[in-house]
Amino acid sequence: MLFLTLLVLMVHKWHLFIPATKAGNKTKKLMTTEERQTGSVQIGVYLKYIRAGGGFILFALVLFWYVISAGVNLMSSLWLSIWTADSSYVRQSESFYIAGYALTALLMGIVTFIRTYGLARFGVRSSFTLHGQVLRSVLRAPMSFFDTTPTGRILSRFSKDIFSVDQELAEFIDIFIFIVIQLIVVIATIIIVTPFFAVVLPFLLFFYFRAMNYFRQVSRETKRLDSVSRSPVFAQFSETLGGLSTIRAFGKSQEFRKQFEAILDNNTQTVYANKVADRWLAVRLESIAACVVGLAAIFSTQVVVSNGATVGNSANFASVAGISLSYAVTATGMMQFVVRAFAQVEAAMNSVERIVYYTEEIPQEAATTSTELEAEKYLPTSNPSRKAVAAAGGIVVYPDKEWPQKGSITLTNLKMRYRPETPLVLKGLNVTIGAGERVGIVGRTGSGKSSMLLILMRLVEPFLSEEDLEKKYDAPLMIDNLDCMRMGLFDLRSKIGIIPQSPVLFSGTIRSNMDPFNKYTDEEVWAAIEHCRMKDAVNAMPDGLQSKVAEYGENLSQGQRQLLCLGRALLKHCHILLLDEATSSVDFETDKAIQTTIREAFKGCTVLTIAHRVNTIMDSDKILVMNDGSVAEFDAPEELLKNEKSLFSEIVSHSNGDVITDE
Repeated sequence: MLFLTLLVLMVHKWHLFIPATKAGNKTKKLMTTEERQTGSVQIGVYLKYIRAGGGFILFALVLFWYVISAGVNLMSSLWLSIWTADSSYVRQSESFYIAGYALTALLMGIVTFIRTYGLARFGVRSSFTLHGQVLRSVLRAPMSFFDTTPTGRILSRFSKDIFSVDQELAEFIDIFIFIVIQLIVVIATIIIVTPFFAVVLPFLLFFYFRAMNYFRQVSRETKRLDSVSRSPVFAQFSETLGGLSTIRAFGKSQEFRKQFEAILDNNTQTVYANKVADRWLAVRLESIAACVVGLAAIFSTQVVVSNGATVGNSANFASVAGISLSYAVTATGMMQFVVRAFAQVEAAMNSVERIVYYTEEIPQEAATTSTELEAEKYLPTSNPSRKAVAAAGGIVVYPDKEWPQKGSITLTNLKMRYRPETPLVLKGLNVTIGAGERVGIVGRTGSGKSSMLLILMRLVEPFLSEEDLEKKYDAPLMIDNLDCMRMGLFDLRSKIGIIPQSPVLFSGTIRSNMDPFNKYTDEEVWAAIEHCRMKDAVNAMPDGLQSKVAEYGENLSQGQRQLLCLGRALLKHCHILLLDEATSSVDFETDKAIQTTIREAFKGCTVLTIAHRVNTIMDSDKILVMNDGSVAEFDAPEELLKNEKSLFSEIVSHSNGDVITDE
């Protein structure tokens, strides 16, 4: 008991070994601390698992077959008892007893198959539903969630936790339900055969449940600690693989190996504590089970001595007592299995608990489509999109298929912060960009250039304060006079082309990266490749458009990746194009070719370009100079250059024509 108490204390003090932000510590960390529930798994988690598997009626049907299985098993034992009582075959022939026993065995096989198949199907359906829910929730999480959550923590949900629900949970539930019903049958049989056993049964159950509940605390919490301490293992391993070349270049292999071993040791300690607690329980349950067998034997002997048989007559009592004693012996293992099975079910339910947390508790982006937003408009306004709909009287915007036809952009008092606890990055932008204008965006590091493009795609939502909403609602972001806050994210993002600073390619083929949704013909794809100056490179590949692209496009140069991203934007024929230093990874001549392509292919398109080289935006219609999250200057470049004291003139004078402006 003292040893298990030490284990309980270790569980409650485990936070000393896991990095976490202390209460009251004003130092804020970028990465959030992983959640860990305490106490018993809530009944609501079990109910959600049952609902995910098909509902309570289906689960009750599964339980029904377990009861039938226990009844058939008892019938088999009773048949053997009747058979042994007629050992001289006076009442029935030997063939009759053999046929009856064979029939019960066949019936047991059929019922066992039905109950096992039913529970397995129920478990697979529940796992499939839960996986779909958590996948949808994670894919719809905002970028701030991924900025503050290690990848390993997310991978842990989709690996070990889903594995537990897939394979372990249904198996543990199967064992638990079967053993519980069998144990009830065993105890009931012993009481019927030897009624005096009912007198001592409450005392045995008291010690049994006391040991079980004491063990459950350690088993449950060590399982939770195992889940929490496993996430850093995945995170460290994935980060090491991602930066393997850098680690080797700096000679830090041994250091990373030691860090990984330390993290793995923390995880192993929780598993070891769980196994030790399991051994502690086994000793106590073996003692209780031995008492059950001993008392059953003593009471059976007492019945025979006192000639007080309660089942059948005294002559046939030996066969019935044999069933009672054999059941009492099997109870030795059953009592251990019940506790362990329940602890395993509760520990596996911890995985469901963690999956449900990611399904219901992590923040979510706005609705994907306007139709979905319409269905959600009466829900609590927990995100800016719903706040905007509520402020506009519940009216949702449905853009036409041809929207935007012109590409004009209006920003009105546009504010933005990356997370609720961070300061404002954009501090009330008021800008009107005409249809078809080419606007170059410049400014020092941290001025809000890239943030402006993020908010146009609504990767980060505009900040709508309660004070602004109490006044007359003015749409912070409008394209072609339509409020972008009151439409679905897909409806907005699908109409805007973007060429990011870091090119994004996926594992697949050239064609799948150019046309992920297979909307265009091969001729259209080839035309886009030719316009982006990649035709010769693709023709030189062995399979042309079907040539393989490695993960992240690692089998292509940085410049080739950027050109393919340009080709992807060309295919969309969009009316708004965002370029975030898109030519920073190519040489001067390729940069010049890309700029020419953009001018030719995107005529009449509104183009917003974050400048990497000042000369690339000198032919823009207007220059937007950002300074500390606000609009410092916005006019034609020649007008800004007339004022030698303007910020743009200062940037140009320091650039010498071809120097990065973010210095």
